[in-house]
Amino acid sequence: MGCFFHFSQSIYRQIQALGLQQKYLADENLRLLCRKVMALALMPLDKVTSALDDIRNAADSLPGSPMTELLKYFDDTWMVNIGLWNVSGFDSRTNNTCEGSEYDLPKR
Repeated sequence: MGCFFHFSQSIYRQIQALGLQQKYLADENLRLLCRKVMALALMPLDKVTSALDDIRNAADSLPGSPMTELLKYFDDTWMVNIGLWNVSGFDSRTNNTCEGSEYDLPKR
């Protein structure tokens, strides 16, 4: 299992690499869709593909199609193994026990 923080960070770094950072900060609709892509890791496994299709349809309505390359990156990089990055149903959102909350620690 991967780490939700690093998964989201990887997607945001790709947003930066694609030159979308300024649009991400200025355009609420673009930012919302990008954050929905990040939130796919929190969705049940059986709903990820349909949720991504919904995001793709909403992205098509954005002027200039700014998310085309980001969604291609996501398909090529992350959709090949959904179980690796999906944290739905896990109590901890990280694979590093040092980063877990007090609720993740065993009771004494």
